Amino acid sequence: MEKLTKVLSAAGVHVTYTSGQNIQCLVREKVVGGQNEQSVVYSIPCGGCASMYYGETARGLERRVREHKNDLRHHRTMNSLVIHTERYDYLPSWDRTRALHTSFNTRKRKLVEATYIATNEVTNHRDGFVNLSHTAASLVLASQSARSPTRRPTR
Repeated sequence: MEKLTKVLSAAGVHVTYTSGQNIQCLVREKVVGGQNEQSVVYSIPCGGCASMYYGETARGLERRVREHKNDLRHHRTMNSLVIHTERYDYLPSWDRTRALHTSFNTRKRKLVEATYIATNEVTNHRDGFVNLSHTAASLVLASQSARSPTRRPTR
């Protein structure tokens, strides 16, 4: 390496050596744009039955609810709320929408969302980020509620 450094220096190229990735780089959580204090797992109850829709967003709950309402208005059938509404003729109970969990970590939000989907009667047509057994999902929820007991209502 020393020879290469001398040759490159003679050509006007300055060389710096680094150790590469270390353990801290591998375990540190990356900060990704779009994640903010509004990053939540949320629920939207059905206005006509006991089903609940669970979702997660890094864009803020109010914005995500507006997006759901637009999907419903335009009959976008990729949205589980739209499918449920059109199948059963029940509207979501928008005023009972709640933020259930706040997390900046995308994977953690998606895991918590999947646990709610696995342990409740839902309108969701997908399992979420991962398909969890009811037992595994219950354990994840129990560990999350022990850490984050506040479930605050959101408009």
